[in-house]
Amino acid sequence: MFTRVPPATLITQIVFDHFTDIDVFLAWDLLNRVRRPDWTVKLLGTNGQHVSVAGLTIPMHGRIEESADADAVLIASGPETRALRLDRTYLGRLRLDPGRQLIGSMCSGALILEALGLLHGKRATSPRAGPAAHQGVHPRGGETRGETGEDMILEPCSVVVDRIVDLALEEDLGSGDLTTEACVDADARAVAHAVARGPVVVCGGSVFARVFLRVDATLVVESHVADGAKVEKGTKLWTVRGKARGILMGERVALNFVQRMTGVATQARRYVDALPAGSKTRITDTRKTTPGLRALERYAVRAGGAFNHRDDLGAAVLIKDNHIASCGGVRAAIERARTRAPHTAKIECEVDTLEQLDEALAARADIVLLDNMTTEQMAEAVRRAAGKALLEASGGMTPARIPEIAKAGVDAISVGAPLTHSATAADIGLDFE
Repeated sequence: MFTRVPPATLITQIVFDHFTDIDVFLAWDLLNRVRRPDWTVKLLGTNGQHVSVAGLTIPMHGRIEESADADAVLIASGPETRALRLDRTYLGRLRLDPGRQLIGSMCSGALILEALGLLHGKRATSPRAGPAAHQGVHPRGGETRGETGEDMILEPCSVVVDRIVDLALEEDLGSGDLTTEACVDADARAVAHAVARGPVVVCGGSVFARVFLRVDATLVVESHVADGAKVEKGTKLWTVRGKARGILMGERVALNFVQRMTGVATQARRYVDALPAGSKTRITDTRKTTPGLRALERYAVRAGGAFNHRDDLGAAVLIKDNHIASCGGVRAAIERARTRAPHTAKIECEVDTLEQLDEALAARADIVLLDNMTTEQMAEAVRRAAGKALLEASGGMTPARIPEIAKAGVDAISVGAPLTHSATAADIGLDFE
């Protein structure tokens, strides 16, 4: 699971001591979600060669004493973590340099993510595998994302990805592969390269690898380009080596995923690129995604430089026109939502007139969605809101309209079908040597 990438220029190791299964699972899952192509992740511990949790076998790669060469060491442990962090004897046993290496408590997933981005209270510099591996990573909202580690893209949960991949493989391989099994020797070996047939924003490397590893765990998949990178026609993206049968059996499913995800990421980049320089407006997706593929498509949106809206119906309150019609008006809908929804939930309300906007603002909506308004109406809505609520523009959004809408001052522009389920699949081929 942790050896699919080229030799690392930054090694991130996790030390497990006094760990629980859930500590290990959180670390393993989150590290896979934020893994970058220039990282090698090693799990070091004291309790054997592997850990079994949630039906998964997570391999360990050595003992905690083997961490002297790490650029950062993260300790996942139980109640004794705080004491261990300050225990110089313990650090000496590990041969760690507290002046150079980060020693962090890994008792929760949030801390794991924080520690991956921070070293000595600053962003950890992360040398890349080469210019092609990170060329074209897009700044969001005028912010700079570069050599400081800020361009990490949170990947979908590996458990979710495996479920999607397994369903696709069952669909394609449920009856076996008559052609491959009849024509290709069981011990035949091959090397194949996934190549971009046109300019694209790359996305789906970890899913590409996961497909082949689910078909044949002995295959080796190498990533040449980071997700989110903009590449030209002919760029080699990923390489898979090993038994030819496994490569042939996984080829179509792997390509289906990365063609879809790369197409979404490329479309997202078109919208983000249309924002005026320095704009703070966000481009976001919607729930208009391909059934069953939402996690992958929303990840692709992030890889393209845009942002996600709510993940599902339970993620936030979004009062639409039919909700308003069903409960007697904008104010009534917002007041009911505020009374009944969890205190952690944001309340957003869709409006299609300035009068409804005023009603939503008076009812203290957190976010107001401006549906199918003209640019002039949006500018007036910004003036009336005066920072009292976030404003989201939606409806008929094309790249050509993005600059003027962003200049009107809205906080977000949501794009539905053109960004996700109706995006054109990218042309990526798998070429055998």
